[in-house]
Amino acid sequence: MGEIITVQVGQCGNQIGQTFWPHVLKDYGLIRGNAAVPKKAKSDNYYDSFFYNPHQVSFASLDDMQRHNIKARALLVDMEDSVVERFHSSKLQYLFEKSCTLKSYPGSGNNWAVGHFTHGREQKETFLEMLQTSVERCDSLSGFLSMFSLSGGTGSGLGSAIVELLEEEYPKSNRFVCCVHPGENVDVVTAPYNILLSLSKLKEHATCVFPVDNKVLLDISNRLFMSKDMKFWKPYQNMNTIIAKFLLNITSGARFAGISDLNIGDLSSHLVPYPGLHFLASSMSPISFVKEEDIPVNQRHTNLIVDLWSKSNQLMPIPPTKGLVNSIALLARGDFSPSTLNTYVSKVQNRLRWSSWSTKTAKMAHCPKSPYDHPKSLTCLSNTDMMGHFFADTLVKFYRLYKKKAHVHHYTAVDGFEDSFLSSVRNLRDVVDAYEDNKQL
Repeated sequence: MGEIITVQVGQCGNQIGQTFWPHVLKDYGLIRGNAAVPKKAKSDNYYDSFFYNPHQVSFASLDDMQRHNIKARALLVDMEDSVVERFHSSKLQYLFEKSCTLKSYPGSGNNWAVGHFTHGREQKETFLEMLQTSVERCDSLSGFLSMFSLSGGTGSGLGSAIVELLEEEYPKSNRFVCCVHPGENVDVVTAPYNILLSLSKLKEHATCVFPVDNKVLLDISNRLFMSKDMKFWKPYQNMNTIIAKFLLNITSGARFAGISDLNIGDLSSHLVPYPGLHFLASSMSPISFVKEEDIPVNQRHTNLIVDLWSKSNQLMPIPPTKGLVNSIALLARGDFSPSTLNTYVSKVQNRLRWSSWSTKTAKMAHCPKSPYDHPKSLTCLSNTDMMGHFFADTLVKFYRLYKKKAHVHHYTAVDGFEDSFLSSVRNLRDVVDAYEDNKQL
């Protein structure tokens, strides 16, 4: 079981992290609801993927973690301190080292170029010191998991610079990215520029990218809101909860022993057929914000595989089982029989239109450890040519703004930017063409 270092960049990335880490503790059974849970001590490697255990002691509670100075494998990065500082004033503050926090002023002003070049250059040495400290605490590094928004300045700009830096410093380690696309809810006028520029860098330097759509997550949150009392309506927290649960599912093979493993480190070899085509569509079942026993019986998820194909369970407006599929993986958690899993694989394989050259085989991974809130779950990751529409749409929205030359001077004035627009357009066109060429093979 290898270690995973999370890199949370910008306001969005750190807000995801604020939700993610309590869910990690819940997934390990150390928190139930908002309360710590006393339990039998586990061996240290049970938690090693996400936590640094300096004294290699067994522990079973949050008190034990604080007493033994156990730390989250997390790097917190933002050019403003409002969100990052919440980690150091929260109930879990002892998990996050201030030496693994990078903050500065001013922010990036929703300008990818400022985040990528200005802050990327100024903060490089400080970040490398944090990074080296975290890597030296690993015995078998599985990779890095970065979280940030595509539409802002710091997340998209500095976030993509960090992914590039990770490749330079640790080229053999996996660089996974969960990035949030605004979808139809665009509130940043320069978002089309920032999205194009950051996707171009992720195409070049990431190992696997898991895009999620803000509008899709908001729609799910609104649909599952079960109370009539608006004081309980917390859409952004719920949206981040969906992301957190998704990340826990895809990392479960690295954290818990499985019957048929697909470690997160193996995703690239199974799901990425060509360089650059490493953007994966995803869906998950069940999706809820309460435990199964708190859901009315008639509303519970009884057919996980059917729900997995449903539009309401997609994390992007891209169906993972539609289009021409190059490769696909199902990640099961909980008590599934081998025959049930084989049935799921057969159903998926028979449902899809496959690339002519593909093996036409769905990869199945099974982690017997259930999610903390449901007895079973299924997650789907798919490499489908439908992702080409995502890149084509990015280009359309970019040109709509760029043809007016609106805000361009804010980018070209940044030292180092030069012809980044042109190179990024070429990069995304290459991706679109690659998906189109794939249909002809």
